[in-house]
Amino acid sequence: TAVEALRAAGIMMVVSAGNEGPGCNTVWIPASEDAVFSVGATGSSDTIASFSGRGPVTIDGSNRLKPDISAPGVSVRSSVRGGGYGHLSGTSMATPHVAGAIALLIDIYTGYSHLEIKELLLSKTDPIPSLAGKTKSGGRLNIYNAMPVEIIPWGEPGDIPVPGDYNGDGITDEYGSTVSKVYGDNGIFDVTLTVTDSYGASSSKTVTVTVLN
Repeated sequence: TAVEALRAAGIMMVVSAGNEGPGCNTVWIPASEDAVFSVGATGSSDTIASFSGRGPVTIDGSNRLKPDISAPGVSVRSSVRGGGYGHLSGTSMATPHVAGAIALLIDIYTGYSHLEIKELLLSKTDPIPSLAGKTKSGGRLNIYNAMPVEIIPWGEPGDIPVPGDYNGDGITDEYGSTVSKVYGDNGIFDVTLTVTDSYGASSSKTVTVTVLN
């Protein structure tokens, strides 16, 4: 199909899930296709919008969960035709959030394929109970979760800040010291560092490290 050809060419197609909810099996072509990244809508209370299309997809017998992800799509402030601004609702208001997030991540994770970017974004959503079983990820977009805390070139040491009371004033100094670690492989790593002083007091910090070749 056309959307499969786009995916094979390394092009990510981001599509709104449609506004045919709240019933199941209300995501239609092309949003129902496996090759596209489809987006549903949530409201300000982090619940699925009543109009948002949702899976599972039965039109082709796959029963796949679609949309893949959800994003804010209720009363979103936007420019409107004829000039000025207004508040609009729909999965078409949610989809630009995801398209913009993908563009940002492609610029940051230059060594990643578009499919790896998609899986990264899906793995870093905020889980939302009302989306469970209705979307693939079961979560709402959170671009912050997918951002690297710091980027360390492959094979080079990276200084990671470690909190601790380094001047003896009884207050934790967030970036008082650093440790160095050399990574030999590309990837995203969660690293927890714990520093213990001579009196037994300790402090820990977890950071996400992205190693790129």
